[in-house]
Amino acid sequence: MIKKSLNDKKNYQYHELDNGIRVLLIEDPHARKAAASVAVNAGHFDDPDDCPGLAHFTEHMLFLGTEKYPDANDFPQFINQHGGHHNAWTASEHTNYFFDIRASHLAGALDRFSQFFIAPLFNPKFIDKERQAIESEFQLKVRDDLRRLYQVHKETANPAHPFSRFSVGNLATLVDTDEISLKQRLHQFYQQNYQANWMTLVVSAPLPADEQYQLVKEYFSAVTGNNTPKPKIAEPLYLPEHKSQLITMQTLKQTHQLIFSFDMPSVYQKYRDKSICYFSYLLGHEGSGSLLSFLKNNGLAHGLAAGGGVDGSNFKDFNISIQLTEQGCQAIEGICHIVFAYLKFIDTKPRLDFIYQEKKQLAEMAFRYQEPTKAIDLVSGLAMSMHQFEADDLLYGDYMMDGLDESWLDEISQALTPENMRLIHLTDAGSPAHYPHVCRWYDAPYNIQALPEPFLQSLREAEADEGDFELPQLNPFIPERTDSLPLEKILTEPVKVIDQDGLVVWFKQDRTFNIPKGHIYLSFDLPNSQGSIKKVAMTRLFIELFIDSVIEDNYLAEAAGMNYHVYPHQAGMTLHVSGFSDKQPLFIESLIKQIANCHFEPEHFETIKQRVFQSWKNTNKGKPVSKLFSLLGCILQNNQFQNNDMADLLATVTWHEFVEFYLSLFDKVHIEALIYGDNQQAQLDTICNHIKKHLLNHKKTSSEIERLVYQLPQDQSLYLPVKTDHQDQCVIIYYQAPEISEYNTALYTLLNQIVSPIFFHTLRTEKQLGYMLGTGYMPINQCPGFIAYIQSNKAGVNQLTAEIDKFFSTLPEHIASIPEDEWENLKSGLSHQLLEKDTSMRIKAQRFWMAIGLKDETFKRRERIAMELTHIDKQSVLDLINQKLNNVEAGRLVIGSETELHNLTDFNYSLMPDIEMFQKQASKLNLFDH
Repeated sequence: MIKKSLNDKKNYQYHELDNGIRVLLIEDPHARKAAASVAVNAGHFDDPDDCPGLAHFTEHMLFLGTEKYPDANDFPQFINQHGGHHNAWTASEHTNYFFDIRASHLAGALDRFSQFFIAPLFNPKFIDKERQAIESEFQLKVRDDLRRLYQVHKETANPAHPFSRFSVGNLATLVDTDEISLKQRLHQFYQQNYQANWMTLVVSAPLPADEQYQLVKEYFSAVTGNNTPKPKIAEPLYLPEHKSQLITMQTLKQTHQLIFSFDMPSVYQKYRDKSICYFSYLLGHEGSGSLLSFLKNNGLAHGLAAGGGVDGSNFKDFNISIQLTEQGCQAIEGICHIVFAYLKFIDTKPRLDFIYQEKKQLAEMAFRYQEPTKAIDLVSGLAMSMHQFEADDLLYGDYMMDGLDESWLDEISQALTPENMRLIHLTDAGSPAHYPHVCRWYDAPYNIQALPEPFLQSLREAEADEGDFELPQLNPFIPERTDSLPLEKILTEPVKVIDQDGLVVWFKQDRTFNIPKGHIYLSFDLPNSQGSIKKVAMTRLFIELFIDSVIEDNYLAEAAGMNYHVYPHQAGMTLHVSGFSDKQPLFIESLIKQIANCHFEPEHFETIKQRVFQSWKNTNKGKPVSKLFSLLGCILQNNQFQNNDMADLLATVTWHEFVEFYLSLFDKVHIEALIYGDNQQAQLDTICNHIKKHLLNHKKTSSEIERLVYQLPQDQSLYLPVKTDHQDQCVIIYYQAPEISEYNTALYTLLNQIVSPIFFHTLRTEKQLGYMLGTGYMPINQCPGFIAYIQSNKAGVNQLTAEIDKFFSTLPEHIASIPEDEWENLKSGLSHQLLEKDTSMRIKAQRFWMAIGLKDETFKRRERIAMELTHIDKQSVLDLINQKLNNVEAGRLVIGSETELHNLTDFNYSLMPDIEMFQKQASKLNLFDH
């Protein structure tokens, strides 16, 4: 019997079809949507040596027509029309396909979906186009340091292991040859690897499981299989000559990272006990006496993570990844000695069983009180779990901890040695002479050399001095109360319980999900953080300094399942605390005291300032589309600035200037709070008293700071060229609604619902203009907007803009041709999405907090927008298209990336003045007025 959480009211049935497909059916009577996923035990490890990327290419091609449904747009159009989403991904040993849809249309979706695995067309018309899509996807990551490192890793591992193969594919690898065509390759790969007995299928729907089983049998029984098990990988990931090596890779971003990577056996078979978490906890601990604490106290590092690394069915890399300071970059050998001294320290100490027991207790609570996930995420995850866990453990496997395996830990401890290590140094420093190798495909310069025997011997002999390290103590934040508190008062929405003296508090106790967790949001409007780009930059520096300064003190609370996040917003900063509620009042008091009494040292200031500067400068080296989206927000909102500009100002900030700033940052403050979840009036009173005592006592209270939206001119379109450090070109076109209203929100959202799939199919599938493109409903501070974007390695901004305009010119004809029943389906699907029930406490808390921020004090905005949808007819959408999308004189903003400033005469747009001038001249919408 499948073990499930006490809070899980869904019914699960496990079956195996005659053809070997293993099936999990989820009967969820309260769901509005159905979802399904197929996971195939075939990935890029199964690519032929002479055709890398074929598994990935096959994944793309399955969406482009089947014998029963030959139209390449049939499946995505059917899913979209009925309020759904779809996607897929290819990994090393698996490929996962998934979708969701309104439950009443599950049968039609399963019919179309199953044909992927029965009779795909591999239509020659789309083979070359999809090769171009793969090429665009490849080019998108050419300058991604993580992908570059992944490729260097492949080239320096055992070449006989399938991990060494290039995974993505591109135009150079996906080709016809004299011996075999690419279409034949696709058929061959599909026939060999898409075996029914190598597939798992998960379906979730508000239908009886027996009805679901009949649908699955009807549509998936025709999938064929060979009834043979998947061959196991015999080759090891590393041979002896691939270990005890130093690999140095030059990064594009400013990076200083040191990774200790230890070769281990696969941990897939250890899911029942998860004993490796013992080492992950000790090595990744961030509290007092830890490895990270020692490194930070000596100015060598500012971050550490343990336990990650690539893994597969016959291998596991156990990584200790250290983020180095500038000082740490000059002390690599010393850091190596410190790490191995700590490894010896923990190896000579008795095993601390309480560490495992605390992890087990938290895992059991997490399983017992797990929050529901979206159906599409649930089916996708479970389809993968079916390849790893026994049937009874499908839901419990990720949480299961049935006892520490001491003998296995002894074996793993013996693997944490210099002989079994690969040392990886990531840095942007060095000349070409330092990097004699360049990895194929991604052009990453690197060097690889054997670690000298004397150095390895010194690591074997490394020992800690007395007092350098301490083992962790019992965690006082482990919850003692594991049941929800009794409900004191039924509230459908949060109520405002305090509104005075610069403090507004909203409260709602919630037993809907019957979990002992809570969410506390505190938003600080800080007038002293405003007025200049330098003040905004220093506020963000303050946040980073604060977070870094309290990591050690708060680590045990985080380890006990209480999460906290501090992040900037338009008028100051927000603190969000979530997790088990038993110790939340204690933890929030500690955090509030830390904010009120924080103190920094000059050395800490310089270290974090350099790190923030580096991070902001690195944003220029990311995807250009991300930079342009960020820039759009800076243009249309007050108190928002580009990272690069803030970095330049931050570089000039002195220690004394920053001290003067942060000591007065909270002198004036307005606080708005939401306390939601498993808290009663007593906890509310305690938390409010802490806020008043530590954050408002002797402070000047302030009113809220205005959230402004700058309006684009309605009689002209503006163009802003932007230089980016990327070979791809990118354009975004933003269309802003003339006013904030729920009708406009409904109208612009419906526009995107109609346009998005056609835009993707026409400009990506048909014209192959780029891999990253799309449209979206994009409000700025509640002001509705619609955006179209393309990032391309094939065309410049002029052509991309022209193609978008050309596409929009065809929309009126398409809209007019939509049958009435399909039109109503589109509106109904969108309405269902808007009114979808909150599936978890986290999602509900986010919705309440967003409503408070948008001044929706009735918490009914979703319902009002859904009601406005009923008033929108086709003519309303046609008018919007003609007045906005097809009218170059209407208010729109085009932001384009160019390596060189191009000829603007090709556009009917006016060159935008600098951002500050635009904002001075623009009309303004104030969120608080609506």
